[in-house]
Amino acid sequence: MSAVLVLGASACTGDDDDAPSGEEASPEASAAPLATRVSVGQVAGELSPQRRAQAKQAVADVVDGWIDAAYVGGEWPREGFAAYTDALRDFTPDARRRAARDRGLLTNVAIGDRVESVRASRRVLQIDVLGAGGKPVGATARIGLRFRTDGEVRRVDVVSGRLMLTPTKKGWKVFGYDVSRSTIAPGKAGKGKAGKQGEQGRTGERR
Repeated sequence: MSAVLVLGASACTGDDDDAPSGEEASPEASAAPLATRVSVGQVAGELSPQRRAQAKQAVADVVDGWIDAAYVGGEWPREGFAAYTDALRDFTPDARRRAARDRGLLTNVAIGDRVESVRASRRVLQIDVLGAGGKPVGATARIGLRFRTDGEVRRVDVVSGRLMLTPTKKGWKVFGYDVSRSTIAPGKAGKGKAGKQGEQGRTGERR
């Protein structure tokens, strides 16, 4: 699938942290909520280390806010799409409208009323940053999320893909996404075998 944000050919390697594809699942036995492991991937254009770090933190905050409000945070069970309003608070108006149509993909609204608890076992994020004039002007956040639900619905879901973001006067906002979601078959979560394939969604505003 084509990216909404295209980084230039002069992109250079950023931080040396592991990319999402290389991250191992964390033990689910941990009592504390799993923190997101964040790294910088490619950087196109000139950005100072300070600007790069600021963009990394700001984008990570937006993505973490979505992940927590949409999938793994808060109280359960949770009923109705109104309970997921915060999940889309950092989406642009157009992206928010489209995301509402993909709510079964981008939130737990389809199962939230039958879930008693959610625990993430993998949360990784790699951020590619586009700079111009010494300032960050765009970013692609590549996500890898895996979580288990318990209650009436007991399963493991895997969410992966990317969010496209742009800085605004009100902070960084998601203007597009290319995300897929699938379910691990019961009893096979530890073997990494995919179960039922879930939804896939893509959107992006015309720039």
